[in-house]
Amino acid sequence: MMVDYSRFERMQFSDDSDEEVSEPGVYRVAEGESVTIPGRNVTVNSAKKKTTTTTKAKAIKAPPTDYTRNGAEEKDYMWSQTTDTLTVVVYVPENTKAKVVHVYFGPENTFGIDIEGKQVFNKTMWSEIEKPKEQDIDIDWEMLTLPTGTKRAVRVTIPKTSKFGSGVIFWWKAVFKDGKEIDTNSIKDRKPQKESFAEVFAKAQEQFKEKVKNIQPTLID
Repeated sequence: MMVDYSRFERMQFSDDSDEEVSEPGVYRVAEGESVTIPGRNVTVNSAKKKTTTTTKAKAIKAPPTDYTRNGAEEKDYMWSQTTDTLTVVVYVPENTKAKVVHVYFGPENTFGIDIEGKQVFNKTMWSEIEKPKEQDIDIDWEMLTLPTGTKRAVRVTIPKTSKFGSGVIFWWKAVFKDGKEIDTNSIKDRKPQKESFAEVFAKAQEQFKEKVKNIQPTLID
């Protein structure tokens, strides 16, 4: 096969080696800024850095002594008290989830906990309390993970009701009627009671009588 090379002689070639060739540019764009590329109608905007937040449930851990202050520890619960509240920590099976727990106050001044519809705790309060008007409303409770012993527990905070009217501090001897009573005169947060004026006056009279009794009469000529 014959090749016709004559057509290559009629082709024109240009030398573009003397033309200016732009080198590629590298631009660093800080977060929230923009840059325009020279010679081109192009503006580059930086993308804002995405922040991913991971929420992890924390186990609440507290020394058992916090839950027995001014109270006591029993076989299946602990309790503590302040001047106006009671805190009861009831042990429940390990891995118990809050969504299957039902905390309630029943008739005849009882307190109970159900798990998955099954009653696991029911006791009568040692003294009268002001029950919530509606079940599961105004009942302050939460799940706990304890550092030692039983791994899970339900902590319930109960407002006190004083038998002697507002402004009078009423210390409970127990939180439930079948619990062991404590000596309320020796609890940590109890302030020494001030003596009344009558008691102070009576004591002063006794001291004066004792002092006078030992005075010997003096004869005057």
